[in-house]
Amino acid sequence: MIEASLLRFDLLAEDCLLISWPQKIDFEIVMEVRALSEYLNSLTEVLETVPAYASLAVYFDMMNCTSQHIQSLVLNNVSALKTQDLQAKTWVIPVCYDRTFGLDHDRFWEQCKIDISQIIELHTGQSFTVYMRGFQPGFLYLGTLPKELNLPRLENPRSKVEAGSVGIANDQTGIYPLESPGGWNIIGRTPIKLFDLDNTDPTPIKQGDKVRFEPIDLLAYHSLKAESHVPTIA
Repeated sequence: MIEASLLRFDLLAEDCLLISWPQKIDFEIVMEVRALSEYLNSLTEVLETVPAYASLAVYFDMMNCTSQHIQSLVLNNVSALKTQDLQAKTWVIPVCYDRTFGLDHDRFWEQCKIDISQIIELHTGQSFTVYMRGFQPGFLYLGTLPKELNLPRLENPRSKVEAGSVGIANDQTGIYPLESPGGWNIIGRTPIKLFDLDNTDPTPIKQGDKVRFEPIDLLAYHSLKAESHVPTIA
């Protein structure tokens, strides 16, 4: 059950209400954000919701309702929302950790004193929670990493990071769905598409889902890449 007394409401724009939880990275809060997002998206008054770690931006039809109306709907219904009713999934994402793709293997050795075999063991040894999607369509902010893998972002971001690159920044890991600039420490690359406009749902992995990484070699990477492989459910 979501505690209405913990929520804060702020108007970001004439047509956007920001709902905030206590500002921390917490699995239960993430699931509450998702539950409220799904409820609000079912309403005709709501045009779109944008969930984050501990907040939810709600864009509403200002021609037919007000922010006060949205706030009242939330306060009147939030206690009935149950996070255990959410259909969270676990996804398997193959990653090739070959040095061809692991641009920052040496940086991990220099600063964390761990080599690629240890990186693979730690990165594939647990499931990670999807805390947020953002920055790019389908970019997954995943946590929480073992402390041995914690490494700050690059001081000077790269001007180009290839699509599928798997990176680490502090205690989180993520995957670049599209080519872009980026400052995360790159340890490998996945051949799968995390953002595909040809699919009914271009970004199937949702906030609150789990992700498990599976190591593959270069041959498997190129084979899956040629097949336009998509995420699979564990």
